[in-house]
Amino acid sequence: MSDVELETEIRKIIYDDYGVGHQNIDSKEIYDKLVARGIDVRENSMGEVFDSLKKRGLIRGAARLNSDEARKHGAYSIMWVGRHIAV
Repeated sequence: MSDVELETEIRKIIYDDYGVGHQNIDSKEIYDKLVARGIDVRENSMGEVFDSLKKRGLIRGAARLNSDEARKHGAYSIMWVGRHIAV
């Protein structure tokens, strides 16, 4: 799966399952939903997607420094989601 396709899937999950505005979303929850859908997530790819979303102002939150979890699912804690996250 390309990074663009992964970002699209992540954005769909965030918008459809959590909505916009103030949130408390752990990136592991999103990772688990992707895996349940049969999506193979490359190492470090989710962190890159979350970094990109944050830089574009679509989410706010903090990345934790746990290296194992960061490689697996980004180790992000999303605290706010912008309305433009919708795909």
